[in-house]
Amino acid sequence: MPEVTVSSIATEAGWAPGGPTTESVEDAAGHFAGAFRAALELATARSARIRAEGQRIPVGV
Repeated sequence: MPEVTVSSIATEAGWAPGGPTTESVEDAAGHFAGAFRAALELATARSARIRAEGQRIPVGV
């Protein structure tokens, strides 16, 4: 379709050059997912340890 112009969402939104790109957002999501997974595993292990010790899990901590 020669009459179609392909552009990025950032360009369509009027973002300045150098703004977020699909790749940079994907990279950031990957880093966040890894950090979130590590934090979730740590919290899960802590919760299991607290329960195994017969303690109550503090709320809001």
